[in-house]
Amino acid sequence: MRESQLHNEFPVTCWSLILQAASRPSAASREALGKLCQEYWPPLYAYLRRLGHDPHSAKDLVQGYLARLIEREDLEAVGPGKGRFRSYLLVGLRNFLISEVRRENAQKRGGGAEAVSIDADEAEADRGAVFDRELTPDEAFDRRWAETILLHAVEALGQEYLARDKRGVCKL
Repeated sequence: MRESQLHNEFPVTCWSLILQAASRPSAASREALGKLCQEYWPPLYAYLRRLGHDPHSAKDLVQGYLARLIEREDLEAVGPGKGRFRSYLLVGLRNFLISEVRRENAQKRGGGAEAVSIDADEAEADRGAVFDRELTPDEAFDRRWAETILLHAVEALGQEYLARDKRGVCKL
């Protein structure tokens, strides 16, 4: 077997090492955890590379996954009678990938920014006025945008006239 193949395959499961890593924090459990990470990092990395992730992303994803596995003490949930460890790791990695995609998409949609309330009913009612005309979608968007800008400008001007007590000049 070639050297590169050896690093891409999951090692033989050593349950005593896994159980030691999952035990209460101690020098022995940290050592076992380090050994587990060393043994399982290459096949997890290779799996991500085969999924199409570039080397940098694959490295970051494996590191993030293993860090979360350790931080959440997920190894406490595994055991010889609960299934194959490599299956557990791959399912966990897939779930981690899904979480990362969701997190990235949330960041793209504003992340931690305050949400703005949107009135879908109002937008749907306005849609009829725009779609009744024979306009392309781009033309309809531009027209609706211009109408909105004009409406806001007229409202602001009306408020300014009211504030200056010039109600007779402005008939809104």
